[in-house]
Amino acid sequence: MNKTDFFLLGKLTKCNRKSGELTLQPDTDDPDMYETGDILFLDIDGGLVPFFIATIKRKTYNTIFVRFDGYEHPAKAEKLVGNLVYLPLSLLKSLADDQFYYHDIIGYAVQDKYHGRIGTVEQVLERQHQDILQIVLEGREILVPIADEIFININRSEKIIYIDAPEGLIDLYLGNEPA
Repeated sequence: MNKTDFFLLGKLTKCNRKSGELTLQPDTDDPDMYETGDILFLDIDGGLVPFFIATIKRKTYNTIFVRFDGYEHPAKAEKLVGNLVYLPLSLLKSLADDQFYYHDIIGYAVQDKYHGRIGTVEQVLERQHQDILQIVLEGREILVPIADEIFININRSEKIIYIDAPEGLIDLYLGNEPA
């Protein structure tokens, strides 16, 4: 199994010491978008190991309870806490042309309407109130909020994200005087 064929679903954060049920915290803005099937893959010592699902249920918007076959005993299940959980990319639903999965845009060039090319997406920083593109240009970091008002277009074939950053935002990072 190649890890590049998978996406991060979330992390196992705790174990119910009575039932062996594990709490999965999804690393997504919409957990309903994903179908898990019968198997979740856990990152154990750098490799992905398949675990068959005995039960899985949604508790809250961002809390999923899961129990794995063979891990019903709390002492055994507790050892899985802290592991990252992955699913195959093939389980991702198709998106509209103006939508994207965060893992898809890593490495995309970012083109601002005023400044031109401002760097490459290094990662997406997921924050409680606002997700942010971390863009790197010649070793300098530029942070741009992910918002409909800022994003103009995404060209998937050329791997370019076109934005119209708020006036002065890019200048703050580049050390330019605002126009």
